[in-house]
Amino acid sequence: YRDAFKDYTNLRGVTLENNNTTFDIREGAFDNCIATTFSVPASLMKSLPATTKKLTITSGEIEYLGSTRAMALEVLIIKDGVTSVASGAFRECPSLRSVAIVASIDRIDDYTFYKCPSLESLDIGGTSTEIGKSAFADCTSLSELLIGTNIATVCQDAFKGCTSLTKLQLGSRVTAIEKNAFENCTSLEELSIG
Repeated sequence: YRDAFKDYTNLRGVTLENNNTTFDIREGAFDNCIATTFSVPASLMKSLPATTKKLTITSGEIEYLGSTRAMALEVLIIKDGVTSVASGAFRECPSLRSVAIVASIDRIDDYTFYKCPSLESLDIGGTSTEIGKSAFADCTSLSELLIGTNIATVCQDAFKGCTSLTKLQLGSRVTAIEKNAFENCTSLEELSIG
């Protein structure tokens, strides 16, 4: 319900396991709540407060979060129960520092983390086979990048403008690196494939 936990000043974290249960928690349910750590299914993302710092998404389809809902977000973990992440879902999140994707999603869609200037570390595991157009473009603090062995295609401009990226290792399944995928990665010193 709307305002269900509004103004709860002692609530520090929230974990809601899906277990095939439908939660009816609406936008604004956690407004003015001091909690900063949430572990929830994707369907509840829009009910989270703008003060959320650590978010674990346990299941469902992730839609665009909206820049005002993600202003404080620093750590994002996308778990195996997540089936898709929409284009631009976390674009322009100014505080996002760390992302771990362990979900079984086929593709990291276009512009998913576009212009996240504080993003420093990225771990792409799971079964993703493609990194979409400009998915991480202009993530100027990105220096640590772990790409899973299943990635076959790195699309156009995927990491364009990642000026802090120094080392990159791609798995042996890479068959295509598209135009400008690493353009203006001016600190890149080491690239290995295989």
